[in-house]
Amino acid sequence: MSNCENLEKCAFFAEYQRNEKKRLALRGFATMYCQGDRQTECIRKAICNRLGGPSAVPVNMMPNGKPLPGTTNTSWQDRIFKELDLLHVTYYMRRDRGPRTPQESIYH
Repeated sequence: MSNCENLEKCAFFAEYQRNEKKRLALRGFATMYCQGDRQTECIRKAICNRLGGPSAVPVNMMPNGKPLPGTTNTSWQDRIFKELDLLHVTYYMRRDRGPRTPQESIYH
């Protein structure tokens, strides 16, 4: 399979490439999502396509839609959370409200 068309501009992949400490942990994600058969499942790619390009995606968002370990989603814009909900991404912690309650489930 060919590489993701956003690969050269993707902040996640750039972080994976230059950060020695995270390289091993992130290699699996990059292999599966950026260079493998799960490109259609990449939340970064979906948000990128929906919001106009790689610069619209938070630098610390992994392909599964969660923040890189050791980081938080507190700096993510509200439109990112809206897109995550529209894409039916279950999120463990929401920036300003804490854990999602069963009543707030995005799966109806």
